Amino acid sequence: MSTAAMIPAIAWHGPEDLRLIGREERPVASDGLLVEVAAIGICGTDLHQYHGDDGGTDPGTVIGHEFGGVVTAVGRDVAASWDIGEVVAIDPNAGCAACPACIAGAAATCPRRELLGAGRDGGLAARVGIPAHRAVRIAGDPDPRAAALVEPVAVGVHACARAGVRAGERIGIIGGGPIGAACARVVRELGARPVLIEPDASRRARLEAWGAEVTAPTDVAARDWDRAIDTVAHAATTPAALDRLRRGGTLCLVGLAGGTTLSARTSVVREELTVLGSFCYDRSELEASARIVAVHGLDTIPVDCLPGLDAAPGVIAALAAGTLTSGKPLIIP
Repeated sequence: MSTAAMIPAIAWHGPEDLRLIGREERPVASDGLLVEVAAIGICGTDLHQYHGDDGGTDPGTVIGHEFGGVVTAVGRDVAASWDIGEVVAIDPNAGCAACPACIAGAAATCPRRELLGAGRDGGLAARVGIPAHRAVRIAGDPDPRAAALVEPVAVGVHACARAGVRAGERIGIIGGGPIGAACARVVRELGARPVLIEPDASRRARLEAWGAEVTAPTDVAARDWDRAIDTVAHAATTPAALDRLRRGGTLCLVGLAGGTTLSARTSVVREELTVLGSFCYDRSELEASARIVAVHGLDTIPVDCLPGLDAAPGVIAALAAGTLTSGKPLIIP
């Protein structure tokens, strides 16, 4: 009979069926780290999984890909590189390690990519064992809960790089959710001026308290933006972003809402606008995000800390049903 400790975790067992389970704890791998999870972020991917819409999650899989915490054990082969007590975020993208994307440090674009929490067990658990090369060190003495922000902020780092954001520019960001706030944080770090467009009054109030310039969609001046980042990418938002760009401006699409079309947008031609997409970060962008989080901690973007793994199924069900939070939901095990 096994005497191994059982780790509490949240597993997906089918559409709208999340359960608190126990996973047998395994010894740390020789090339691995054991991480005491401090926080797990909930994002749109988790909500699609909850409904069973992603098509890639097997029943019994522990979900959660935005997480981090404190190293509690180090494998013998990596003991020279890592210390117990370090705060780390986790790169959730598992690639083949052999294709050009993986060799370049961009496992997120590997043709055989698997995401922690979907193709294999993720981080919505009390403790997680990971290969050491997947850990992203956060320098200084950060709040360990802020490690869960490294992954979503890295999405903002990549979007700003794709959009070509430069110091002094005015950048319109459509959507005041966590990715919109992450983009705004990165825009500020780059010395540019973000303005967030958000229809929900409670989110606008939270973003204003956080220090952002934010306005309702109906109050935006035309042709005022050098670049735009659309974190929604809906049929209404993308044309609105194009209408607010100065001649020669750039629109970067980050959202996956769908329903948008550019087929009738003659302004793209006449105003010589550039439209491009942004999906996922590479390793260097995760490390850039970790540097931002090391400075700003839990104030990197607005957050809502929600205690207890046992609360996670209810939180995810409410979000999947359309409940809006004013900040990034973080489950605290």
